Amino acid sequence: MLGPDGEHIWLSAYDRQLYRAPVRGGAAELITRDPSPDGVLHFLHGVHPRGDRLAFTGLRETPEGGRTPGDVYTMSAKGGDYRRLTSGPGASDGCEYSPDGKWLYFPTELFDGHARIRPDDSGLEQLTFDDRGNWFPHLSR
Repeated sequence: MLGPDGEHIWLSAYDRQLYRAPVRGGAAELITRDPSPDGVLHFLHGVHPRGDRLAFTGLRETPEGGRTPGDVYTMSAKGGDYRRLTSGPGASDGCEYSPDGKWLYFPTELFDGHARIRPDDSGLEQLTFDDRGNWFPHLSR
C-alpha cells in the first residue's frame, strides 16, 4: 500500500509482520514487534492519510493449529501503540481509513455487513442492513 508521502510502501509479509519499504528500492524496515502483543499476526489493510498509523486485521494461532477470527487493530507507523478496536464474535477484516482519517470502514460478522468505527474505538456503526455478506468495502478517493 502506497504511503501518503509517495516515497514508501507499507506491506504485510509472509511472516505476518508489517514493513515499510522505499518505493525506489532498498531494504524494508520491520515495523511490528516480534513477538507482538498477544501473539497477533498482522494483515495490513490501511494507512492513515497522515501516514502515522496503520490499520490491520489481527489474528492469533490456536493450539490446534488454526486461527482465531480476525479483529480490527491500529498501531503507530513507527511500531507499538497497538489498539484493538473490535473483539468478535466472528471476524472483522479488511479495515480501511476514510480519506479524512476520521473513520475505519470494514466488513464484520458482528452484524454480517459493513461497519465503521472511529480510530479512538468510539462510534461503532452498522452501515448495511440486508441479508448479503457485503464483504470488503472500499472507499473511492
